[in-house]
Amino acid sequence: MLFKKLPRKINLRYIVGEVLLLFLGINLAIWFNSWYASRQMQSTRIEILDKIHGEIQNNALDLEEGLISNQQIIAADAAYQRLYHKNSSTVLATAQEIRALAQEFPGYYIVKDSIPYSEGKMLYNGNTKVYFELLELSKIAWITAQNMTITNELSFDCLYELEGIYRLQDRVQAEVDKAFDALQAEDLDQLKRNLGFLKQIGAGLAIAYEEFLASPDLCK
Repeated sequence: MLFKKLPRKINLRYIVGEVLLLFLGINLAIWFNSWYASRQMQSTRIEILDKIHGEIQNNALDLEEGLISNQQIIAADAAYQRLYHKNSSTVLATAQEIRALAQEFPGYYIVKDSIPYSEGKMLYNGNTKVYFELLELSKIAWITAQNMTITNELSFDCLYELEGIYRLQDRVQAEVDKAFDALQAEDLDQLKRNLGFLKQIGAGLAIAYEEFLASPDLCK
């Protein structure tokens, strides 16, 4: 007698259940990976924004100190220009005037010798020394944010504000470099022109820094 092996009855409910479980497991894994990556990106975003905030705070302080220091060059030159004798580098002043200038602008004019002139005034021969504050405004945190594509996660208002700040900062840095070149060339007139322009755009950058730091929720 021949026996024929009958096929097992296919359990469709079991198969469908297995497929659904597999589908659910894959989707849960995808969702978890996406959720974890999103959390990692959010954590990185917060960290980078904190560094940008700190970078702008430090730059604001450096800018303020640098502008004050470098504007002393213009103030000192103006003060001594009033006393230069016949468009020379010789200063015609009383001893009291020369001491007052030396106290207000220490190290700017170094007296070598003096000779009596008239009416209690002296002719002072000397050398002018300019101490230039070479500003180095950092943009490391901003470049890092761009390289890590963190900027893609920022709101339009936040991104617009930060791009404006760092573009203006680049202009200030370029003007600092020009002023330094003029100083190296010993071109005092060009240096004063550069410092005058630096004062204008530096004031604008200081305001931009201040407004950003006063809006802590802008980039949240």
